[in-house]
Amino acid sequence: MTDDAKATNGKLQRAKPHSFYEIFGWYGTCTIVGAYVLVTLYPGLNKQEILVYQILNLTGSFGIASISFLKKVWQPFALNVLWASIAVFGLLHALI
Repeated sequence: MTDDAKATNGKLQRAKPHSFYEIFGWYGTCTIVGAYVLVTLYPGLNKQEILVYQILNLTGSFGIASISFLKKVWQPFALNVLWASIAVFGLLHALI
């Protein structure tokens, strides 16, 4: 049996293609890791770079939170709601 097929009650079914939320979840994972690499390798960020960093964290956390909510996986959902809240605070702090 191939990876993209599953047997259910003796019938072979094709796996559904990736949904928007699956792709958004992977986007979230990549952006949060990318933002962490950015701030680790370049700790002296200017205001423009801080805004980019916070936007990456905000959109990334929305991606992971959305797929976690749909799959009812509550620990990463809660973590990423908190992560998004911190990113909003960081954006407001950088803009004010």
